[in-house]
Amino acid sequence: MGIVTKEDGSRIFWEGSTRRDRRLAEDRIWMTKEGDEIPFAKLDPGHLLHILLWLRRRSQEKAQDAAQKDGVRLGPGGWRARKAPEFDGLMEEARRRRGKLLEWAERIDTSDEVDEAAVKRAARRLRQDR
Repeated sequence: MGIVTKEDGSRIFWEGSTRRDRRLAEDRIWMTKEGDEIPFAKLDPGHLLHILLWLRRRSQEKAQDAAQKDGVRLGPGGWRARKAPEFDGLMEEARRRRGKLLEWAERIDTSDEVDEAAVKRAARRLRQDR
C-alpha cells in the first residue's frame, strides 16, 4: 500500500492486492517447496533471512507487475503493496530472537535497496554461529 506515481506524473494511492485466500501471518508455519511445515520458531537464523529476502523479491515482482498494468511507477517501498502475509510473522520472530538476525531482517524490511549478496553472507555466518 502506498502512494505511487503514474506515467503522466500524477500521484495516486494504490493498495495492491486484497485477496483473502492467502495464509495469515498468525499461522506462524513456513511451508517448504517440498511440502514440509516448519514453525517459525524452529527456522534456523540463516533460513529465516533467506525467506525474508525471497519474500521481499517476490513481493517486488508482483507489485511491479500489478503497477505496470495500472500504469504506475513504484517507489522504493512499492514492494509492500504485495507483501506476503508471512513476512510480518517472520519479522516478529526475528524481533523475538534479537541480535544480528534482527539487524539483518530490519535491513531487508526497511532498506530502499537490499544488498542480497551481503544478506546471504550474513545468513551463512548466522548458520555457522549456531
